[in-house]
Amino acid sequence: MRWKVWAKGIAAAVIGGGASAVAAAVTAPGIVSGTRGSWVVLLRMSAVAAVLNAAAYLKKSPLPLDEKEEKGEVHE
Repeated sequence: MRWKVWAKGIAAAVIGGGASAVAAAVTAPGIVSGTRGSWVVLLRMSAVAAVLNAAAYLKKSPLPLDEKEEKGEVHE
C-alpha cells in the first residue's frame, strides 16, 4: 500500500513540475512561438522542472521499505 501512495506522490511531483514549466512559458513571451525549437525548449523546461520536483518529493518521502526490510528479515 505504501508503494502505491509513494508512486502517486512521485507522479504528482512530475506533473506539477511540467505544469510549472508550461506556466513559466506562458508568462514569458517569446519562449513558445510555435516553431519546433521553441517546443523543444518547453520540453526541456518541463523535464528539468519535473526532475527537480521529483527530487524534492524524494527528499521529503524517500523510497518506502518493503515488509521484509521493516521486520529486519533481509540478509545480504
